[in-house]
Amino acid sequence: KALPGSRSVDPEARRLVKETSRIFQERAENTGARMHEVAKRALELDPDYPEAIKWMAYAEWMTGYDGVVPMDEAEARAEELSDRYIELVPDSGFFEANEAWQYDVRGELEMAAELFLLSLDKDLNDSEQLRWAGRFALIIDKMDVGVSILEHALAVDPLNHQVRRVLSQALMYRGAPGDLRRAIDVREQYLTSAATGGQPYYSLLLMLNGEPEKVAEVWADSPPGTHEQRTPYLAMADYSMGNVDDARAKLANLEALLAEVTEEGSNPRKQDDLRYAVATVAAWMGDADKAFAHLLPPHSSAGYFVRQEVHNPQWREIRDDPRWLEYREAVGMSQERLDAIEFDPWLPE
Repeated sequence: KALPGSRSVDPEARRLVKETSRIFQERAENTGARMHEVAKRALELDPDYPEAIKWMAYAEWMTGYDGVVPMDEAEARAEELSDRYIELVPDSGFFEANEAWQYDVRGELEMAAELFLLSLDKDLNDSEQLRWAGRFALIIDKMDVGVSILEHALAVDPLNHQVRRVLSQALMYRGAPGDLRRAIDVREQYLTSAATGGQPYYSLLLMLNGEPEKVAEVWADSPPGTHEQRTPYLAMADYSMGNVDDARAKLANLEALLAEVTEEGSNPRKQDDLRYAVATVAAWMGDADKAFAHLLPPHSSAGYFVRQEVHNPQWREIRDDPRWLEYREAVGMSQERLDAIEFDPWLPE
């Protein structure tokens, strides 16, 4: 006899949902398009299967993230599917988690905290919702809470490699005794799971652990279009190895590219990315004046990523400069604001 509220699920639809999740976790090439294809087949087999609907929503969003379709179109379709999922599973915590994430992206951290707490009160078994909440805890500088949520998420779903990626980041940010070594171990588990990406944080971990000579290998297979992402970490590794002239040459190349893109004026987002890259390398090399010349005022696209990166140890050499407090205030991340946000959810032992 079926349990109250339960329903039978097409076995093939269940398998396809798991396949959609696997594609999402590994983040290989064409993630959004591949997720969409598989999730669509699951929905065709079982149109009212909540998990198929939810993962189709994720797939729609990823097609926008990957540039397959315009982001506004992808978000509209994802929202429609999310609403349908919430109707079918109103007590899942998904509504609160989804709303919390939207507030988080907009920088409305206080409201995000309230909604994430409501989500966690409802559901401690959805590893994706736990991942969102754990990453949010990092943003508001509740590092112990973030690590605990992410460790619980990994216990719930050991195959959620994106949780493993964020947990490694959380351990690096927290920096307690033993955290760095564990962060590297977690990151290497991520990299051996067929999951892709994550080179920036892995590069930082290696440098922080005194292994900058390994950074070039991390980027050996990166595609040609990743110059702005790859070059800063290679420059930082050069500096950490004592190859100061090489580091300065790479920094000069980034500055020349920034000047070229700025003169063209055709790609403001690329300008912002390059400004941030130059600031990152300068900060690592202890050149506070150059770092803050590119950080202040905050670039036009400063948002979720910039707020999260405030706690990144890449800034360690300039954090004692009074301008660091000015920068944090300018991006809405003053310590006073973060300290005032209450976020201490109950988690099982």
